Amino acid sequence: MGLTHAEFFRSLPPAIENRAYSVEDGVVRIDVDGREVVIELGPQLSRNIALLKIPYVEVRFSFHGFSDEARERFMERFELYYRRGGG
Repeated sequence: MGLTHAEFFRSLPPAIENRAYSVEDGVVRIDVDGREVVIELGPQLSRNIALLKIPYVEVRFSFHGFSDEARERFMERFELYYRRGGG
């Protein structure tokens, strides 16, 4: 994802409907009605294009107890809150 850790955590609450979550060693755990989403955040890195530095973080999602449909609904909402405009 093209953002910093601070930007990730600023957008997280509305993206997960203000559900409770915990963070430990770069791992975010979210309880969704008795099911669990685990988001693993990699180190904060940057891509350099000439003099431009673009931050990014590798992110991995794991879903426990979710149907395919429920996983897709979660990701649709999550991605909506992390979209970046360009132009």
